[in-house]
Amino acid sequence: MKDLPLTAKIAFTSLVAGFFVWIAGTQSATLGAGCALGLGFATAAILWAISTRHKCAARIREAEQRAQLAAAEAKRLCLDLAGSLACIIEAKAGYDLGHVVRVQLYCAEICKELGMDEDTQQAVSVAALMHEIGRLGISQTLLVKRGDLTSDEWERIQQYPLLGSRILAAVPFPWPVANIVRHHKERMDGNGYPDGLRGEEIPLGARILAVADAYDAMVSPRAYRPGKTPEEARAELRKNAGSAFDMKVVDAFLKVIDRVEIRLASAGPWILPSAPNEIADAAREVHALQELAASVNANLSLTDTLQALSVHLSTLVAYSTCVVYLREGDFLRAYGAYGVNATHFRQSAARVGTYLTGRVASRGEPIIASYLEADIMLTPASDPWEPLRSTLSVPLRIDRRIIGTLNLYHVEPNAFNQDDLRVAALVGELVARGIENARIFEKTRESAFTDPLTGLRNARYLRHYLDQELNRARKNGHNLAVLGIDLDRFKSVNDTFGHERGDEVLRDLGFVFEQQLRNYDVVARYAGDEFVIVLPETNRADARSVVQKLEAAVQEYAHTVRRAEPNFPPLGVSIGIAVFPDDGDTAKDLLAAADQEMYQCKRGQRAA
Repeated sequence: MKDLPLTAKIAFTSLVAGFFVWIAGTQSATLGAGCALGLGFATAAILWAISTRHKCAARIREAEQRAQLAAAEAKRLCLDLAGSLACIIEAKAGYDLGHVVRVQLYCAEICKELGMDEDTQQAVSVAALMHEIGRLGISQTLLVKRGDLTSDEWERIQQYPLLGSRILAAVPFPWPVANIVRHHKERMDGNGYPDGLRGEEIPLGARILAVADAYDAMVSPRAYRPGKTPEEARAELRKNAGSAFDMKVVDAFLKVIDRVEIRLASAGPWILPSAPNEIADAAREVHALQELAASVNANLSLTDTLQALSVHLSTLVAYSTCVVYLREGDFLRAYGAYGVNATHFRQSAARVGTYLTGRVASRGEPIIASYLEADIMLTPASDPWEPLRSTLSVPLRIDRRIIGTLNLYHVEPNAFNQDDLRVAALVGELVARGIENARIFEKTRESAFTDPLTGLRNARYLRHYLDQELNRARKNGHNLAVLGIDLDRFKSVNDTFGHERGDEVLRDLGFVFEQQLRNYDVVARYAGDEFVIVLPETNRADARSVVQKLEAAVQEYAHTVRRAEPNFPPLGVSIGIAVFPDDGDTAKDLLAAADQEMYQCKRGQRAA
């Protein structure tokens, strides 16, 4: 009795009271009314109890409904927050935006195709959104590295699912999200990571995520590789079904992929909300600047340095032409020109302190302006000139010293904005020291490889170049000719006119030799009055033709000098020919063979 609800207790008490009243009524007619009253009261109490019970049940149902709605709202909020966090993680990475959303769509359709319940679908959906979170613990440089990873680097990459599961384990999700993320890189054959699970040991949600993630990764280009076509990626999934991927999941994916891609195509490119877009833009800018700085500073060749600058800069600022000017006294000279009108800008110049470029170099203030024809002294070129309409110029500054300018041009008017100016100015600060180091290295190398008297290549460069050309000739099956040259009667010039005049003659003849050669032939001053010429892709007959041109040119030079100075010695040349591979296979053999034939030629001239 004590355990009964209050309403039941009242009803029971009323019933008992009514019963006793009824008994009393049977003993006395005057008590009939009391019996009726007692029965009525009991009936009312019972009806009230039933009504109260129904109200309580209704309130319980309402409370349960509110709880269910609250739970559904909590799950929705959880999904929304996971989506927002995923967007921010992707934005921070700065590449492949939309990957997690595409993977989420693939996973949702696979789940439906497999007939999975709503809770499981939501678990996989959240895991798809959060599966990249572990990459926050991996160096971004490592994630976008070009080229092969070392074993240590690959081991570090393999930790990201484990890192992700540890992060997510601290979040009270209503689904087993952490477990799905942890195992989405496992393989059916047990060769996956991080735990080496196989087959049914891998959670089904992780097997679904593995297929969706792998497909999107394959079709998406990366910094270190191009993307596959959808057909190639599907073929790869079929090939690895049963070994890397769950066969039934692959089958389900291949059934739904067409409609998912139609949906993605109709939705257009994935656009992040405003804030993540800004984060993504900032992240991309930082990554691009880091790559630019690393690439520029990794090169010692000035040509390679400026080429790398132009390529990386194009990912930060849209331009038609990029020109790098370096200061030489009162002038700025173009050391690199890329894009539209490049041939006109190569070797072009500007005077420091004048017009646009010159003022940037003298004042150190970046500038945006319309293109000004008088600004640059262009190089005549046969290529047609395409009109330029916009100019952006920033100083190349090392500390407080300005070494040149970085000029960008565009064929459209008003093509550059203040953000372009900010980025270009930052680039100028980042690359100036690398450019200067490359220029110093190039000058040092040129000095080491250049004969200071004639300006020709020296013997050190000759050996390096000849070895390089011989390797190329072996690879391509080409001939290569080496000419050994010695001046005849040159000693008389020094003895009669002095060494200064002799030096002048050596410089003149070096120029004469160059005038008779192709632009890729090399002439070097070997020692004293001896020269060597390397003729790539040249056989013996063609080499003899070159020898005849050289002999005629030297004879013409000597006649010209003797017309002005009758006492000047009748200069001539003795030239020996050696051809690869007939006369030798190494630089040493060819030089010796050319030298031997040259002395035979000299002895023959003396005998004559």
